[in-house]
Amino acid sequence: MTEFRHALRRLLRDRWTTLTAVLTVALGAGVSLAVFAAGYGLLLRPLPYDEGGRLHLLDVRVPASQLDDWRDSLRGFERLTSYAAEGMVVSGIGDPRQVRGAYVDGEFFDLLRTRPLAGRVLRSGDVAAAVVSERLARTVGRSSADLPGTSVVAGGAALTIVGVLP
Repeated sequence: MTEFRHALRRLLRDRWTTLTAVLTVALGAGVSLAVFAAGYGLLLRPLPYDEGGRLHLLDVRVPASQLDDWRDSLRGFERLTSYAAEGMVVSGIGDPRQVRGAYVDGEFFDLLRTRPLAGRVLRSGDVAAAVVSERLARTVGRSSADLPGTSVVAGGAALTIVGVLP
């Protein structure tokens, strides 16, 4: 107890050194926490899909007409789907707005085992169908249950919303 009192008196007497040491430790702890959080979020956290460790991305441009040929020839993969992201303007549900969207084939949501909040996901053979996010529904002030069956124009194409995803 005597040593503790002596250390406390010494710290109080030399306040600038004490303040510098405390700030250094605080900044070091904050930076360490930030680096760990970023590392966990980017490298360690599992993907938000069932069996996310089994998903692989092939960054290859394949014409849609050849996708079935790729499915038949790639034996190392259990399933194969396509995804092409782009910015597009959506109108028909509130004011027109720029969104980040994607063109996917009918197997995309089945492969990811995605369950809709309302309606259904795309199926093979769907033409002029779209699914939207719950965030877009909230942004336009509509409930998720009201959107399936609504007609919209997205990326210049007339589409019918068939489902809302989380």
